[in-house]
Amino acid sequence: MNDIANIKPNEQTLEILHPSSDEPVGIRVTLMSPDDPRMKTIKRKITDFNLQKQKRGKVLKAVEVEDNEIALITATLTGWEWYGDDVSFKGEKPEFNTKNVAAVLKEISWFKKQVSEELDDTKGFF
Repeated sequence: MNDIANIKPNEQTLEILHPSSDEPVGIRVTLMSPDDPRMKTIKRKITDFNLQKQKRGKVLKAVEVEDNEIALITATLTGWEWYGDDVSFKGEKPEFNTKNVAAVLKEISWFKKQVSEELDDTKGFF
């Protein structure tokens, strides 16, 4: 018997591609599925924030929606590798940490879009 409780998402690696040439830029990111149990905490934190705003009769601002999206995507990254001599972000190969991941995602929209699209492919994580 196949117990569906044992079907769990796996992490996967995404090669970041240049937006116009589809050539690898020299960055690989490792992603966990948005359905991974490790994502519950960040999802609840964002939901709590949104509910508190509603409770006070306030509407989420666009910047808050964007920040929530960046926080969710950032949480799904479990690592990255900047390889090759000619790839950098503002002249550096940033260390993997929440602050650096969020900075890259906020500033480089095509990078964020590639990660986001990969996260939408639920089947790819199983």
